[in-house]
Amino acid sequence: MLCVTAAGGVLALAVSGFTLDWTHSVERVRWEEDWAVSSTALRPVRGRIRGSGAGMEVPPGAVLRDGATLNFEADGGAMGTIREFASGAYDSTLTAGSKIAEIYGSTAISERHRHRYEVNINYREAIEQKGGLVFAGLSPDGVLPETVERPDHPWFIGVQYHPELKSRPFAPHPLFASFIGAAVVQSRLV
Repeated sequence: MLCVTAAGGVLALAVSGFTLDWTHSVERVRWEEDWAVSSTALRPVRGRIRGSGAGMEVPPGAVLRDGATLNFEADGGAMGTIREFASGAYDSTLTAGSKIAEIYGSTAISERHRHRYEVNINYREAIEQKGGLVFAGLSPDGVLPETVERPDHPWFIGVQYHPELKSRPFAPHPLFASFIGAAVVQSRLV
């Protein structure tokens, strides 16, 4: 059973699966995902992705077809999905002394997610050593990367969640307020 909420109403459909397809807003290429519906979760089961998305980490059993199109047919999806359609608040543990922990004023946060894919923790060492990024926030069990930052940059922070969902015009999210503050400081240095 799939429940869809739209225009103030709820529609329940007895389906075992569905396909999402769209044109990528920047690359103008078509992406498609097939999803299975169970009583407990939505799960991506097959995708046809073209363009930059085709370079994502390929799970076991995935096949590259038709030039740059990635067709995956494996549990988990094209980027090593760990959460099955993450939606809602999830906890993160920030590294003490990191820029992001300083911004939040805490090492324990809860932020809203709306995504299906995760960064693969198996690449942590390569990303930190070769890319200069630091995984400054992880899920409480240390398995899911939530934030990265670049310590040698005035303000370089990437997050896996959506801070705009908790931001208001007169109460900006701490990350937005910090980013604007860093931009003001940087503009005075130019």
